[in-house]
Amino acid sequence: MRTVPAFDTALSHCSPDMAPSTFSTTNFNPARIKLRPSDEDHNEIRTVPELIDFNAKHNADQIFCVQATKETQDMPQAKPVAITHIQLKRAILRCSKRLCEEIAELKQPYKNDEGRIVKCQPVALFVESDVGLLIHLFALMSLGVPVSFSSRLRRL
Repeated sequence: MRTVPAFDTALSHCSPDMAPSTFSTTNFNPARIKLRPSDEDHNEIRTVPELIDFNAKHNADQIFCVQATKETQDMPQAKPVAITHIQLKRAILRCSKRLCEEIAELKQPYKNDEGRIVKCQPVALFVESDVGLLIHLFALMSLGVPVSFSSRLRRL
C-alpha cells in the first residue's frame, strides 16, 4: 500500500484569526439537488463535486465549516478558523494536483479499447478527523477515484 503525507498545507492561507463572524451568513443560494437525471434542467446538482463547484461559484464567501486549529507550543489554545466554500474548492484543487503529482498510479477514469470505463484502484484514507479528511475525500472524488475509509480506525 502506498502512503502520502497528510496535506496540511491545503488550508495554509486560512488564518487562525478568521473567526466565524468575519464572514457573511446571509444570502445563501441553495443548490437544486436532483439525484435522478432529467433533460429539463441542466443546472441540477447530482454529485458532491457538482455541489462543491456550485457553492464555490454561488456561495463563495459563505462558511462551509469552522475548524479548530491544533494546539502547538506557539499557540497553546486551539482557535476556530472559518473555511468558506471558495477556500474549500481551492484546497480541493491543490490537493487533487498534489495527489496526481505524488501518486503515479492515480489516474482519472478512461475508456479502454473495448469501450469499458476503467478506474484506478481504490485509495484508502488514513488521516485525522478534521477538514483535511474531507479535502482528501473530495479531491479523490473529483478525480473519479474510488475511496475507502473507516471511521473505526484508531490513532497510532
